[in-house]
Amino acid sequence: MLFTLQAFETWVARNLDTWIKIHQSEWDTCGELSNLIRTYHKVAASLYLGNPIATSNMILTVVELWIACDKSATCIDKTILEYDVGIPEDGFQCLLLPSHSQMLRLKDAENYVRSRVEASSWPALLTFQSFGHPNSFSAKYFSRSLPHQELLKSIEAQAREAREAKRAELRRVRGEYNALIHSSNEMSCDMLVYQDTKDKTTKRHDPKCQKCSYREKAQQLRISAHVWPLTKMPLEAQSAVFELKAPQWYGFWRGHGAIFAA
Repeated sequence: MLFTLQAFETWVARNLDTWIKIHQSEWDTCGELSNLIRTYHKVAASLYLGNPIATSNMILTVVELWIACDKSATCIDKTILEYDVGIPEDGFQCLLLPSHSQMLRLKDAENYVRSRVEASSWPALLTFQSFGHPNSFSAKYFSRSLPHQELLKSIEAQAREAREAKRAELRRVRGEYNALIHSSNEMSCDMLVYQDTKDKTTKRHDPKCQKCSYREKAQQLRISAHVWPLTKMPLEAQSAVFELKAPQWYGFWRGHGAIFAA
């Protein structure tokens, strides 16, 4: 397993830059890199536990894989370039990298992060977590995505139909309730007559009394409330619809970027 990890780390160090230049415009590249990051980190973190030098090299490798993912994301949608990556400039100072080649790779990674930060117009929060902000990535993407706009219209149309159906159900249930109460009010309670051994009669309320049965049925009538599926705030609704159908590449990019930005 150690040999396999080292072989992969060597490939990343020597060939990742060339590979990403070829594949950065492909929509499945972020997904492939995400799988590599997740699989590699899971194995390496366990194997390198307690070894600060190996762990530092693991972090450098993961950072380079994420940078490749970021290059793909910004190639597919240049709007991503408007947002800070959220990685502090001194975030890698604690790494123990003994070789000159590793230090050069770290310098390249730091320069890339710095260039992204300097070119950005908005904080990382507006793409990783913000919901309903006019300058959030989700709002900007929605504004130019016809499929998302059509999805919003479809959700709202279905919601209006469901609301009208619920109103019709409410009218029906109210009518049924009023009819039962009216029938109950028009009747007297049913009584059962009992005669004892001394020829005395007593009356008791019939447990199957029709008047009370109507009233009980009326009181048992229920109707669930209709809940509008989206917020009434337009930008928040747009962000919600974006999340329902967010591009896969964006989900992979954001998922790993948010870890560094945390």
